[in-house]
Amino acid sequence: MHRFCGFRPPGAVRLEASALATILLLLLMLFAGIPSGAPEDLPPAPAPPGPGSSQEPADPSSPRAPQEAPYGDSSPPSGAPPVQGSPQDGPLSGYTIVLDPGHGGRDPGAVGVSGRTWEKYNTWFVALDAKALLEGAGARVVLTRTGDVYVPLPERVATARRHGAALFVSIHNDWNPQPALRGVTTYYWHEASRALAEAMQAALVGRLGARNVGVLRQPFYVLRMADVPAVLVELGFLSNGEDEALLAQPAYRYRAAEAIYQGVLRYLTGA
Repeated sequence: MHRFCGFRPPGAVRLEASALATILLLLLMLFAGIPSGAPEDLPPAPAPPGPGSSQEPADPSSPRAPQEAPYGDSSPPSGAPPVQGSPQDGPLSGYTIVLDPGHGGRDPGAVGVSGRTWEKYNTWFVALDAKALLEGAGARVVLTRTGDVYVPLPERVATARRHGAALFVSIHNDWNPQPALRGVTTYYWHEASRALAEAMQAALVGRLGARNVGVLRQPFYVLRMADVPAVLVELGFLSNGEDEALLAQPAYRYRAAEAIYQGVLRYLTGA
């Protein structure tokens, strides 16, 4: 008697193979992670790290930048109250004065020993306060830069010439390899500027109570090329920790602005 145990018709073998292939295909689709939607259904890629992020590579060639400072003529950063008075009748009425906040933009100037104080910010803050004080006394004041921007030296001098300035005051912070050196200095070049330099230095020393480095003659470009009485004031040494700490204080910067105002007033009016 013939037994059929284990025998499968050819059609049954083909059916079983087809079912197995279908199951394998479904398993592959499940474990391969094939997306079910269109590409736009996928989550967006993470954004690149922004400035200040811990993922941003540090640049060892440049010092740590200070916190962002506000810019704009409308809001003096010192927090000083607006200057009161009648500018039309002020003692400086009719005078045009150019204030030159040193450095700016890609040129930070001197950087304090702590790495947190930059000259370009200090000079801008002082210039804004000095501008407000001088305008309160009736002067017309022009700034050589209008924010954190780089302005070449020839353009700074040209600003004074273009506006018919009565005088030119360039505002700076100093630096010296000797960290113990501190104090204020006023520079001039042409002899016609010496009286302005002496008035300015006396006002700075008196108002700030700072060490008197002196009135010195140096051929800095803005002094050498100016057509009007011109001085360059150094309000302290960022290479000295004590001077840097003072220049970082809004109240101290405001007193420096007051000294500049007093120096200009004394020179132009004898007051």
